[in-house]
Amino acid sequence: MKILIDENLKWRIKKPLSQYFTEITHISDFKKLTESDQHIWDWSKKSNYSILTKDSDFYFLSVLNGCPPKVIRLKFGNMSTQAIIQKLISNIELVHEFLNQDEDCYLEIN
Repeated sequence: MKILIDENLKWRIKKPLSQYFTEITHISDFKKLTESDQHIWDWSKKSNYSILTKDSDFYFLSVLNGCPPKVIRLKFGNMSTQAIIQKLISNIELVHEFLNQDEDCYLEIN
């Protein structure tokens, strides 16, 4: 399971989450911070990454295009980096189930 962390989430969440995914990287690792959402979508699809984001635009891309890539959207207000990490870890089974099935393209975590 390869995860691309979108720019609206801090790169600091990468290391604590690395034990839960085959590969996890932040968009800044690829120097793509200035790329459009469509470009990130296309790159993720080509590179076999799922997208972890807080950006609603990826929801709309998912509805329009289906998957891949799969989209995991964190839909909650501002939280500390540590709180975001804990929220993801507490939902890790749900995330893994989502990534391992073929039916759904979009997962929202509230």
